Order: sequence, then C-alpha cells, then structure tokens
Amino acid sequence: MKSIAISFTLFASVLQGLVWGEPLAHIDEQSALQAGEQLIERRRFTDAIQLLIQVLPEIVDREHQALVVHLLGRAEFESGRFRLAKQYFEKAARLWPQPEQQAADLANLGRTYLELGEYSHAEATLRQALREPLPRAAVAWHDLGQVLALQGRRKEAHEAFGRAAEQADISLKVSIWSDLAAIHVAEGDRRRAHELMLRALALAPPGQKHARIAANIGVLLAEMKDREGGLRWLRQALSEMESAMGPEHPDVAQILEDSEQVLHRTGRRTEAAQYRQRLAAIRAAHPDERRATEQSVDWRALR
Repeated sequence: MKSIAISFTLFASVLQGLVWGEPLAHIDEQSALQAGEQLIERRRFTDAIQLLIQVLPEIVDREHQALVVHLLGRAEFESGRFRLAKQYFEKAARLWPQPEQQAADLANLGRTYLELGEYSHAEATLRQALREPLPRAAVAWHDLGQVLALQGRRKEAHEAFGRAAEQADISLKVSIWSDLAAIHVAEGDRRRAHELMLRALALAPPGQKHARIAANIGVLLAEMKDREGGLRWLRQALSEMESAMGPEHPDVAQILEDSEQVLHRTGRRTEAAQYRQRLAAIRAAHPDERRATEQSVDWRALR
C-alpha cells in the first residue's frame, strides 16, 4: 500500500516544465517540491528521488526539509526499497515541528517496519502514532491489525481491524476483508476465507491490491487441491502485478515463489525452474527486502 501522504498548502504555483540538469538556483524551491510530489503520483520514482536529493541541501526552512525527506520516503517505499524508506521516515518524523505531522510519518515508519518483518518495532511505532489525531487513522489501525495477526495475537488483530473498519473507505475495507480471510485460512476455515477473498476481489481496483488478492486466491485453491485453477489465478496475478509495480518489485517475487511451488507439485519441473531462476535474480537484486504486506497478510506466516 501507499505510504500516508502529508498534504500542506505549501505550493502557490504549478511547475511549468522542469529542465533536467538546469542549475538549482534557477529552479523555484516550491515548484521543485511540487514537481517531486507529482513525479511520485505518476510513479516516476527515480526522477522524483533525483530531484528531491538535488533540492534538499538548498532548503533552509525546517518544515520544507521535513516534506522533502517525507517525499523521499514515499518514493523509496512505493519502489519496494523499504530499508531506505525507513531511514527517510525516521528523519522526517524528527524534523516535523507539529505532533500531528510527526505522527503521520511515524505511521509510515510503522508500516515500513511491518514490510521488513520487524513486528515489535512496528507495533510500538504505530501505537505511538495513534496517540495523535491522524487524518487517516483507519490505515494505521489496519496496519496494527496486520502486525498483531502476524504475531499470532488474533483476538487483538480482530479488534484493531474493527477499529479500522469503523473509519475505512471501501478501498481499505477490501484490504480488511482480505486480511480476515488470511486469518480464517490459518484457522482452517478455507471456504469462508475463499468467500471473503472473492468479495474483496470484486471491489478491489485493478493494480497491486487486486493482484495480491488474486495471488492469494491462487495459492488457496492450490492448497484445496485445485492446482490448475490456482495456477490460472497466479498467472493472472503475476501479469497484473508486473504491469502495476514493475518486474522486480518484491510482490512480483512473492508471486513467482508461490507459482514455482505449485508448478513443482504438479510435476512441471522445467517451468518451475524458470520461475525459480527469475525469483533468484530479483531476490539477489533486493536482498534486504521482503514481500510487501499492506494489502493482505500472508496466512502462511500466521500458522
């Protein structure tokens, strides 16, 4: 999932074309900040990072510094580079002057700890963030629910998901249903889990969220002995995830791993080896990153 964006009325004008390589003195600071945010929204993360790193040393205003560092965290997070994102969110939380601003990036930091599998840090950071009024508190409650579920604290997880659902929009409710499905799988109720996954999938927009749920359905069907059906879902999820997030994102690696295991069980060793080779290349390129979990908890981690 996307990091929590911090919005301020900081920008008086829209950048009318930024010339790359132009001396920084010729670039309006506020326009450069807005350009960075726009590049992130357009998923041009490398361009955003280059611009923001260039402009950061020239910024004197502490709040503007915090915004640049926050945007760098968002760009790295949404690229799947969670360790770099963690560093930026930690710094942004220290730079913001207001407690509610600090809390928003503490929530982002908590989510990043979750992505890295550092669950105790994630829980402590999210609880700290939730002490302040957050504009998107439902997201932080949802992240906390995932952390608790992954620690085996399912009753507390249900409570956190309930707090999230009270304030959630339909997009977040889709994620909550998917997570509850994961808990049902871990508890052995696969049919109920399948019902919740299909319900979530029907309302999920195309892209990362939809692809994650489709992949979970594929793995679940394979575990229910419908391996051909599972492979069809996994292939659909892989194609969608590659289109949405790029061919080397951690979520792509996870779907490749799931697919390889099902292919191996069906005796398709050659195809499985091809998936395994590609998976190894992605993991070698991103050795410190694990699968992003924001949209759905992996039930295999709950057992």
